[in-house]
Amino acid sequence: MTPTEALAQIEKDQYKIVTSEVSNLFTDLKFISPVDSGNFRHSWSMFKTSKLSWRISNTALYADVLARGRRFVNGRYEGSLQWANGLSPMLQKTSKNIERRNNAIYY
Repeated sequence: MTPTEALAQIEKDQYKIVTSEVSNLFTDLKFISPVDSGNFRHSWSMFKTSKLSWRISNTALYADVLARGRRFVNGRYEGSLQWANGLSPMLQKTSKNIERRNNAIYY
């Protein structure tokens, strides 16, 4: 395999890894979203912005509050007990999975 072919294969493998992990994240976000009315869970969307970039968003008016996790603000708690740590742990897990899987690519 030539260096050019090896780089092309690495790029192809990285694309598969990122696509897989982003898809898993989106599925997990929908699955573990806290449910009261169902609005938050059903407000997730995902679209591709470039070859290795996606945008995952939630249009619920209170999505940013839930994403930050449960917090004490101005004398009261805001956020969800069901999603007390918010979005951060899931993003960290996805990032670690991508890094681990990319580091496993050897040619």
